[in-house]
Amino acid sequence: MSNLREYQNRIADIAKRSKAVLGWASTAQFGTDNQFIKDDAARAASILEAARKDPVFAGISDNATAQIATAWASALADYAAAHKSMPRPEILASCHQTLENCLIESTRNSMDATNKAMLESVAAEMMSVSDGVMRLPLFLAMILPVQLGAATADACTFIPVTRDQSDIYEVFNVAGSSFGSYAAGDVLDMQSVGVYSQLRRRYVLVASSDGTSKTATFKMEDFEGQNVPIRKGRTNIYVNRIKSVVDNGSGSLLHSFTNAAGEQITVTCSLNYNIGQIALSFSKAPDKGTEIAIETEINIEAAPELIPLINHEMKKYTLPPSQFVIAAEHTVQAAYEAQRE
Repeated sequence: MSNLREYQNRIADIAKRSKAVLGWASTAQFGTDNQFIKDDAARAASILEAARKDPVFAGISDNATAQIATAWASALADYAAAHKSMPRPEILASCHQTLENCLIESTRNSMDATNKAMLESVAAEMMSVSDGVMRLPLFLAMILPVQLGAATADACTFIPVTRDQSDIYEVFNVAGSSFGSYAAGDVLDMQSVGVYSQLRRRYVLVASSDGTSKTATFKMEDFEGQNVPIRKGRTNIYVNRIKSVVDNGSGSLLHSFTNAAGEQITVTCSLNYNIGQIALSFSKAPDKGTEIAIETEINIEAAPELIPLINHEMKKYTLPPSQFVIAAEHTVQAAYEAQRE
């Protein structure tokens, strides 16, 4: 079984970040009496006070913090009103990480970045530039609204991504024991087709319809690799996919069917419930190609050691982010002025 510690740490990080966002962007909009703060100024003050407690805003001016926090709070309120629910924690955590990446000098292997030195440009003028170019606080204020308004949000997986690299974890189920259609270690996912936890089983007797044999023996051992007890009163025989009555619970099962010539054939079945074995005796050999199947149910109470196990394994993928760089000869405002001239 793989070590899931990194995956569990990722889940904890998502929960921590999403809780932080909800703390100052949602909960802060309600007073101590759990009533919505209707006064805009009082609500904005409550949001700002709560946002100051988030280390991600440490060293950021109140004006910039208020700009970002109130925009996120409005986006959350609009989303909740439209969808009657809050966004997924992964989305909130991803936005919080993006906010942190833009504000704080993070390091590769530590999450203590909240205590690191702030970017010089942030501490000074919040990266303000010439007129006509969006300043950093306005850009950061749009992170969550844009994310919540994305048409593909429900089809995407959002993860908190650090500045230097991101780790994606794939956790999947594997069979912990050999049982049914699967051997120990086989992957169990949406594409798996087979029987594992279902105790009701159906087996086709391959060698029972050669046209000459009047007897056949069914053994659970041939299909499950070991003797498997079966439940009383839960066994049927299918002849050409026509179902018989269940066994009588005392080790016997009788069934009649008609062959291609219109002759009636009777099959008598003797069942051994303890080892999962059935002896079939036909009054006349069934026609060649006749499909004969047995449907029965495993008695798991008599053999609890057969209960199938599910284990988990994990794959880790490390992805470095891509950078997009372009140089501009003029500022946006200068370009507009040049066009007018």
